[in-house]
Amino acid sequence: MALEVEADVAIVGAGVAGLSAARWLRNNGVSVVLFDKEKRPGGRLSTWQHHDRQFDHGVQYLRPHSRRTALLFSEWRKAGLITPWHALAYELPQRKKVDTTSWHVATPSQNSLAKHLAQDLHIISKFNVVDISGEKGRWSIIGQKNRSAGPFGTVFVTCPADQAAHLLKPFPNLCKDAVEAERRPCLATMVEFEEEVIVDYDAAFVSQSPLAWVCRDSAKPKRPKRECWVLHASQAWSREHIDDPPERVASLMLSAFAPLCMVELPPVNFCRAHRWRFAFGNSLDHNSNHAYNADLGLAVAGDWCTTANVEGAYWSGQDLAESYLKTRESPGAQKALQE
Repeated sequence: MALEVEADVAIVGAGVAGLSAARWLRNNGVSVVLFDKEKRPGGRLSTWQHHDRQFDHGVQYLRPHSRRTALLFSEWRKAGLITPWHALAYELPQRKKVDTTSWHVATPSQNSLAKHLAQDLHIISKFNVVDISGEKGRWSIIGQKNRSAGPFGTVFVTCPADQAAHLLKPFPNLCKDAVEAERRPCLATMVEFEEEVIVDYDAAFVSQSPLAWVCRDSAKPKRPKRECWVLHASQAWSREHIDDPPERVASLMLSAFAPLCMVELPPVNFCRAHRWRFAFGNSLDHNSNHAYNADLGLAVAGDWCTTANVEGAYWSGQDLAESYLKTRESPGAQKALQE
C-alpha cells in the first residue's frame, strides 16, 4: 500500500533527534515528514499512563552540559515546558549526596516536551521502516506489510543505532558508526504502592545491585500525588534478563528495591515492566554529532552519535538539519559531508 505523501526530507525516527531536525527544517521552509514505529513521538522522552497513574519510565531528568543547552533550557523554562527539580538524591550504598541543582523535568510529564517538539509536524506513527530504496531525489520509505511512501529528496535516519545499521547497510560510509555503536538496554519497572515507601530520598543512583536507579516519580514537580516509583536496572542485569517475561523482570526488580528501603515495602497496587532494548549508545569520538552525505541525499543522527541524553539527541538533529540547509543553499559548497 503506497501512502500519498511527498516531502523534501523524510526522517526515520520521531525521537528527540528526529523531532529537533524536523522543526529546524520546517522553520526554514523545508517540507518534512517523519516515520516512527511507535504510537507516539518522543522515543525515551516518554511517560506511561494508566488511568490516573503516570510514570516517566524513560528519561528521568534533563540537565544542561553546555552553554547553548543552558540557553535552550532558559527558553523552555520561560515557556513553561520544563521546571527545576530540586530532588534529594543519593548514591547508594555510599549515601553520597548528589548535586541536583541543574536537574529539570518537563511538566506535567516528560513526554509533554516531546508533544511540544512534535507540534504541527507531519508524523506517520506505527510505521515500522524496514528499507530505504531508490536514489537521491527519489527515495522511497518501505515499511512492513508492503507499505511504502515517497518520493523524497533526502532521508535522515535518526532511529537507534541497531535499526540505523540495518537501514544503511548498503551505504558503508554512513553505516560504519551505527554498526560499531554499542547497544545498551535498560529494563524498567513501574510500581505504585498502597502507602508511602519509607526512604529519605526522592531518587538514588545505585551500585552493587541489579538496580542502577530508583525514583519516586510523584516527587517530581506537578505530578499526581500517588506513591508511584520508577526502577531502572543496571546495564549488566538488563542484558542478562532482556528476554525474560515482564512479570519476572518486575518481580526481581521489586525484590532488589526492598533492601534500599528503611522498612518493609508496602503492598503493591500496580506493577509493570518495560523493555528498552536500545536505551543508550556509546559516545562516538568524532568532531561532529551527525553524518551527512550530500551526494547520496542520506544522513544519520541520534544520541548514539554523540552523548546518550536528550541534549545530545537534540543538537545532533538540529546540527544535521543545518548541514543539510547549507548544501541546499549552496549545492556546490560541500559535495559530501562525512563527519
